[in-house]
Amino acid sequence: MAGPAGCYQKAVEEDDVTALKFGDLDRGDKFNGCLSMDEVRIIQESKINDDENDGVETSTTQTRTFQKTLEYTRRFSTVRTPEQTQMLRELYDEQTTAATNMHEFERAAFSNLQPQDAHEALTLIPSLGAKNEAGEDRFTEGQISSIVEQSANIRKFD
Repeated sequence: MAGPAGCYQKAVEEDDVTALKFGDLDRGDKFNGCLSMDEVRIIQESKINDDENDGVETSTTQTRTFQKTLEYTRRFSTVRTPEQTQMLRELYDEQTTAATNMHEFERAAFSNLQPQDAHEALTLIPSLGAKNEAGEDRFTEGQISSIVEQSANIRKFD
C-alpha cells in the first residue's frame, strides 16, 4: 500500500491463536514460551522462600502486582505440588513427536483450562484440531482424550 511520497507501509500480520500465530512474539528472541498458572505460582513462592531464607525482604515481592498475581495463581492453580506440575509438563512434552508438536501456548492452555473431554479441549483450544502440513489432524481425538485422562489422573493425587 503506497503512502505519501511513495512510502510503503509494512503489511501487519494478524495474530491468530487458532493457527498459533502470535505476531511479533513469535519472531526473534522476544518469545520465551508460556507458563501455566501452576508454574508461575511455583516461581513466585520460590522467590518468597528465597527472600525468607536470605533474611531479606525485596521490593519485588512486596509490590501490589506481585501480591495480586500470587493471590490469583494460588486461587486458580490446578495442582498443589511442584512434582505434579513437573509431571504435567512431561505429559505435554511426550505429545511432541516428529509428526505433532504441542506448542507452548497449547501446553499452558491445557494445564490452565483443564478440559474434561476431547470435545471440550478442541473447543477451548482450537489449534489442537488444526491440520499439519500433510493435511492430517495434528492430534486425533483419541490422543486428546488420552491427554485429558492422564492430566486428570495427575491432578487427583496430592
